[in-house]
Order: sequence, then structure tokens, then C-alpha cells
Amino acid sequence: MITEDITLSLGIKGGFTYYHASVTNLDVVNPDAPAFAQNEKRFNTNIGVGAYIYSYQFYAGLSLPRMLQTSFNRKFDKTLKSPLYIIEGYNYEINSDWVLMPSVLAGAIIGLPMTCDITVQVLYKGQFYFGAHYRIGDAFGIFFVMKLKHDISVGYAFYFLLNKLSRINTGTH
Repeated sequence: MITEDITLSLGIKGGFTYYHASVTNLDVVNPDAPAFAQNEKRFNTNIGVGAYIYSYQFYAGLSLPRMLQTSFNRKFDKTLKSPLYIIEGYNYEINSDWVLMPSVLAGAIIGLPMTCDITVQVLYKGQFYFGAHYRIGDAFGIFFVMKLKHDISVGYAFYFLLNKLSRINTGTH
């Protein structure tokens, strides 16, 4: 706790990735190609860190969930890069029944375009959430959540793409 109303949480995680590509059993056009001559197995460790500061009115966080870059296929130079995520949000109490809750989540990976998600939701009487989500240049979604008990909720979300894939993907429920 930083103050009586503001809390800072720090986290660290550890884990591993196991990669196994059994390519020698594939039916390929050119079975003599070097890429299909030998199966691959890899075991890579990973660590991640994060920080989250919050109160009733606001929250902000920073996360580096994969600090170690993992090369899982040397033949094709496939590497899991290290992403960085930043989140922030605020709760505006409109009146005793309604709370407006905008938030932003940004993600960055070296060599890829940055992503930015903007979400606006409203909370009605502490039980019903309604909202919309927009990933800049990529997707749009709407959602509804109802709290049944303090720790049990049910909801529905519909998400559809705004990019070229929208011709073949008509949405996700």
C-alpha cells in the first residue's frame, strides 16, 4: 500500500515453453528438403515482471510477460519476441447508479506495429456492465456482463474485424 487509498502490486513469474515439431512424418512435395530432414525439440525458460497501481478511481499497469526471447524454430528463424504492455483506466462516478469506466491498453513488440485498444464501459447499479471496445485500425466489439454474486458473472461479447480479414471472418462471439 502506498497510501490508504492507493495500492502498488508487483509481480514476477517463471515458466517454460516446450516446442516439438515432428516434420519427418509429414507428406511433403519435396521430402529431401533440409527443413524436413529432422524433427525439432526445444525447451526454453521464461521470466516476466509486472507492476500495477490502483485505487477505486484509477488503475495503471506495466507488464513484460516474456522477458527472454525464445527461438523455437532455427530453420525458419521463428522467435517469440518480448512484448511490453501498458494499461490505464479511470472510474468516473456519474451518480449513485452509473459509473463510466474508460480504459486504454497499448502493446508493443520490436519489429511489429504497436497495438492500442480503447474500451469504454458503463456500470449500472454495481451489477450490469455495458461497453464497446476498439482496437485502432483492426477491430470493434461490444459486450455485456451481469454480476450474479460478488465473484460470479456471466456475459456476452461480439467482436468483428475492420481489416482485410473481415471478408472471411464475420465476427467472434
